[in-house]
Amino acid sequence: MAARSVLVKLVNKTDFTLSIDSDNCSLQVGEWATKPPESISAQSTGQWESESDSYDDGTVGHCHYIIQDGTDTWVSVNWSNPFSAPSHAQSDTGNDNLYKCMPPDPGSYQRDDHPTMVFTLTRNG
Repeated sequence: MAARSVLVKLVNKTDFTLSIDSDNCSLQVGEWATKPPESISAQSTGQWESESDSYDDGTVGHCHYIIQDGTDTWVSVNWSNPFSAPSHAQSDTGNDNLYKCMPPDPGSYQRDDHPTMVFTLTRNG
């Protein structure tokens, strides 16, 4: 078993499909246990997992999806579960007026070597 891993879930609560931006989805540290899906359907959840690739390392990555709503806006999720520092999760959208992506509550993952980080994308208004 890897020293550290992160199961990432992106809950798409919009009426639009999300398509991966494969040029902007990568790991800075670690390796894929399960690669991100090419697309996440409307009103569904996509998931993937990254893990450390050595006994004393963590995993750090980010993934960018295009929201297929005709505006070319995007959602980005970032996760970090280092071996010897606190875990971190962050998310952003290309248009905060239209969309909001809530990162997971830090209390849900900071004391876990193998957390699940759930990000939730919603449309404003």
